[in-house]
Amino acid sequence: MRQLPLSLLAFTGVTVLALCGAVLVLARGGGAPPPRTVSAWLPYWDQEGAYRDALAHADQLRAVSPFW
Repeated sequence: MRQLPLSLLAFTGVTVLALCGAVLVLARGGGAPPPRTVSAWLPYWDQEGAYRDALAHADQLRAVSPFW
């Protein structure tokens, strides 16, 4: 039985690993990105206006805290 050169075996191994990695990245990357969320402060000098703005953007806010 004839032996393959070590460089050919190494090249084949690296190629197979690269292809497997590419398949994994492409298979995993197809989903939609998660929605962006932020935390916000409600300033004491305009709490009513800040509260209205927070309610208007409630789907984008993760946490809202009063600022004293």
